[in-house]
Amino acid sequence: MAQDVGVVIIHGMGSQPENFAVAMVDRLEREVRKRGEDSSRIAFEAIWWAGALIDKERELLGAMTANARLDWMGLRTFVVNNLADALAYQKTARVPAAEDERPVYDAIHAAVAMHLNQLAKNVRPTAPLVVIAHSLGCHIMSNYIWDAQRPTPSQSNHVIEKANPFENCETLTTIATFGCNMPLFLLSNERVEPIRFPAANAGAAFPGKTPAQIAEVATWTNFFDRDDVLAWPLQPLAGYDRIVKDVQVNAGGWLSWSPRSHQDYWTDASVVKPIAATLAKILALL
Repeated sequence: MAQDVGVVIIHGMGSQPENFAVAMVDRLEREVRKRGEDSSRIAFEAIWWAGALIDKERELLGAMTANARLDWMGLRTFVVNNLADALAYQKTARVPAAEDERPVYDAIHAAVAMHLNQLAKNVRPTAPLVVIAHSLGCHIMSNYIWDAQRPTPSQSNHVIEKANPFENCETLTTIATFGCNMPLFLLSNERVEPIRFPAANAGAAFPGKTPAQIAEVATWTNFFDRDDVLAWPLQPLAGYDRIVKDVQVNAGGWLSWSPRSHQDYWTDASVVKPIAATLAKILALL
């Protein structure tokens, strides 16, 4: 039986385990139930794209240390696992694929497409699409949605079933970003322009509901901890002030004062509860 809402959760930079979203999903479901809605109506899909780079990063570390003794290997490994993926993704964003190598941009977007295709099998074709993204995952999803919204002959998107409105991001209704570092990547753009949000066909997910009712859930909330040096507000970016609401939080409890808060949004109540509240509102509208 098809579920009513589809939620994708995508991780950011670093060597993330495949089960990175389990704790967040558990808390979201509990919070949705506390608000009187049935969490089983929501289909969750965790987009684990780190697999596209794990072998490459391991090979890089091995090659660099095969004939040289390097100090601070723990820190070097951290740098490779947390920064190399971001550099590789950005650098190859518009480079045509070589015959013997697929660009990282395409490999990661192919992983996103695969997970969205899987999620689409569990929901109605016009179900609301909700995106929850962390760190580099925010930039990845923004690019993926941009490509889906503006396909061109020279830059085709990676959507598998393009005739499916949900899978083609046409019913994109809600976005929640945290630890978002998109402004750093947008430095390479001559002109900054956000994705179309909400998606032009988002209303199709809520038949019979008024624009005012849909506007209550058609929101993009960007959570950031001011101690997180990798997290930035989005409203100052051109065009984003119309579609994004920045919310400052203190992620990580008593450690919220430290830069390590970049990894502490996932189960923090100041992030999870507002997202769950929006999910509950979406269910109530359907």
